[in-house]
Amino acid sequence: MAEEMQAPQAAPTTPVAPSAPPAGQIDLSGNKVMAVLAYLGILIIVPFLTGASKDPFVKFHIKQGLALIIVAIIWGFVASTLGIILATLGLGFLTLLFSLVSLGLFIIDILGLVNAATGKMAPLPLIGGLGSKFTF
Repeated sequence: MAEEMQAPQAAPTTPVAPSAPPAGQIDLSGNKVMAVLAYLGILIIVPFLTGASKDPFVKFHIKQGLALIIVAIIWGFVASTLGIILATLGLGFLTLLFSLVSLGLFIIDILGLVNAATGKMAPLPLIGGLGSKFTF
């Protein structure tokens, strides 16, 4: 009798555990939305109202977003005051430089949004140290 050829058997597979996220990143898909809200102006209050601020990831981004809001408000007052003074002196063209600072704050805000959306807990450039001073 002819021997039948048997198909080679596949090696048994063992289930692979999901790998941990890289250092500096946290997979918190539910809390990423709350962390992103921290960089959207007045919407920073939403994580406080929902209690998401108890999570260390969200709390970090709330502190960073709050520092950014405070710096932006202070910059708004300074730029407005200096703009009025410069305009009365006939140097209104120098207020164009204020737009560069405002653009820089906007770019920092975008960096914070990207960090929150990708699960990173990286401090914001230039103003990130201010966020660590909040104690809540």
